[in-house]
Amino acid sequence: MEKVDINKLRTFYYVALEGSYQKASVHLGIKSSYISKQITALEENYKFKLFKRSHRSLVLTEVGQEFLKSVQVIMQQIEKMDESFSNIDREDDDDVIRIVTTTGVTNLWLIRKLKEFIQFYPKYTFRIITSNEKIDVSDHFADIAILPMIDQNPNVIQRKLFTFHTKLFASKEYLEKFGIPKTPEDLDNHRLISFYHNEAGHRGNVDWHLKIGTKNKIRVPYLVINSAIGLFEAAVQGMGMIVISEEFPYNSPTLVKVLPDEGVEIPVYFATHLQKMSLSKVSALEKFFIEESK
Repeated sequence: MEKVDINKLRTFYYVALEGSYQKASVHLGIKSSYISKQITALEENYKFKLFKRSHRSLVLTEVGQEFLKSVQVIMQQIEKMDESFSNIDREDDDDVIRIVTTTGVTNLWLIRKLKEFIQFYPKYTFRIITSNEKIDVSDHFADIAILPMIDQNPNVIQRKLFTFHTKLFASKEYLEKFGIPKTPEDLDNHRLISFYHNEAGHRGNVDWHLKIGTKNKIRVPYLVINSAIGLFEAAVQGMGMIVISEEFPYNSPTLVKVLPDEGVEIPVYFATHLQKMSLSKVSALEKFFIEESK
């Protein structure tokens, strides 16, 4: 038997209270499919059924009812602890907002939005940390994350802000020299510039041009630059083709969209730890970004 997982116990607690995966999903801010997996994992761990399942509702088994009594005691202790530490949070609710984001387009979008935010909330100052590595928002010291692809976690609240629409671009100089690809397969004969190099794309599929039209093979990039501005400049200089968002804040008359029917959408999220939602600075920035995204 595995050790007690507090996150799974919390999920069970709210499912039992709500009598529904869907209602618990709304309360916890995670997908109902993820909740179902957590409940199944609990049942497998303890070797007994917690719920009687039907198409319309969930009913606790007798063992599930006894289990709930024990979990309620644990949750009450956790709520007391959360309340105690949230009071400390409010005392420490300083005027510094710490944000983790990507090194690329998201960061550029963020900087421009913060300029508008400061007009309404001039008392706040900012510390922005950029990273392209996999980030655990629930265990990060930043107050807020503005990132694509955030893993599901019951301790993390996330809201979708907007979607980047990535396309393939090349300079007129490059296309005059190497020709214009007509199909994805034609990319085999071109110099492709990528963002990642031999690693997982934690921030969305920004290297889709390395795979499209290859039957699951991966093309070898001509140049790798893990910087949106670096990619842009390399394309402007005619060094190869790049994938970049149509929402990229800079533009150049020398760049031309290639294979315009191809592309990948990358959603971007506002995320923070549950305990930090009580901070006035986090609440203010979330409301501002959500309004802006509309």
